[in-house]
Amino acid sequence: PTWYDGDLHSDWEDFYDEFNTIDLSGRLVAVFGLGDQYGYGEYFVDGIGMLAKVVIENQGELIGNWSTSGYDFSESKAVKDEATFYGLALDEENQSQDTNERLDAWIQQLQVELKHSRNLVLNGTN
Repeated sequence: PTWYDGDLHSDWEDFYDEFNTIDLSGRLVAVFGLGDQYGYGEYFVDGIGMLAKVVIENQGELIGNWSTSGYDFSESKAVKDEATFYGLALDEENQSQDTNERLDAWIQQLQVELKHSRNLVLNGTN
């Protein structure tokens, strides 16, 4: 989750420096995060964006982008473009009723993306 005013959760303290150095070339990475879009609307799921930035900088391929539709926040480092998060955003504080449906849809989306990626590799186009 994003913690306080746009920080990664303290659980990352022991791993973040090392995570920054991992060569992710040829690796598919999916990111999800928890946030409170009303209480912390200016930092909503910033952790997703912070991790996504490292993945991109370290040559990883992000999969599992998620629509920003249905959320109400002012800013987020997790926003890839106006309509898309870098990963799945969950708000257990305000939209817990949507979590299971979002998770199910995201998992199905990841399965399709993984299958597509595998087909590209098998066909020699990636």
